[in-house]
Amino acid sequence: MGFSGTLVFCRSERPLAQAPVFGGLPQEVGDEAAGHGEWWPRAGGWRTAQVGGDWWDEAMLRDLVGWSGAPACLGFVFDSDVVYVVGLSPSGREWSVTLNPRVAAALQVDPPAGTDDVLGWFASPQGREAVARRLAAFEAEVPEAARDVLAWAGEAGFGAGVEVAAVERMLRSAPEVFAEELFADLVDVLGFPAAQAP
Repeated sequence: MGFSGTLVFCRSERPLAQAPVFGGLPQEVGDEAAGHGEWWPRAGGWRTAQVGGDWWDEAMLRDLVGWSGAPACLGFVFDSDVVYVVGLSPSGREWSVTLNPRVAAALQVDPPAGTDDVLGWFASPQGREAVARRLAAFEAEVPEAARDVLAWAGEAGFGAGVEVAAVERMLRSAPEVFAEELFADLVDVLGFPAAQAP
C-alpha cells in the first residue's frame, strides 16, 4: 500500500507545520508534518512536508503563497503511483502537471459500462488504444507545462540555465519505486537547492 496525501512545497524559515495555514487543519495534520512528515530542508528556507489525507486544496495553496510571499506548489499523491501537482506564484502564475503519466493514463480510462473482465479489457486492443489516447493527451501538455514550471521557478530565483528539454524529460519519466520521488526530482531539475540532512 503506497502513500496517498499531499506534498507541500514552499519557502519558510521555520518548519512548515508552524505555518499559519496548518492552523486551520486538524491537530493530527500538523503533528504529522512536524513529526516524520517534513523532508530534509533545502538552502534558502525551501521545505517540503508530506501529509496524509485530503485536507489541502488550491485555496490553501493561495493562502500559502500569500503567507510565504514566494512561489509554492502542492503535489496530490495517489497510492505512491501518481502525483498531480499544482503551482502558484505571488504574481498569479499558475500551472499544473501530472507526474508518472503512463500510470495516470491508465487510471483515468474507464472500461465500457457492463465490462465483466476489467483486466482483460485493458489488455485488449480497445483498452490499450484508450490508454494510449489518454497518454498522448498528457504528452501533448508536456512542452507547455515545462515552460510554465520553469517560469514559476524563475520567479523564485531558480531555473537560470535549465533547458526546457531537461524539464520535459523529467515530466515524462517514471519512478523507480515511489511517485513521491518524482516530486523531489521536479524540484531538483528546476534548480532549487539540493535537500540537505539537518
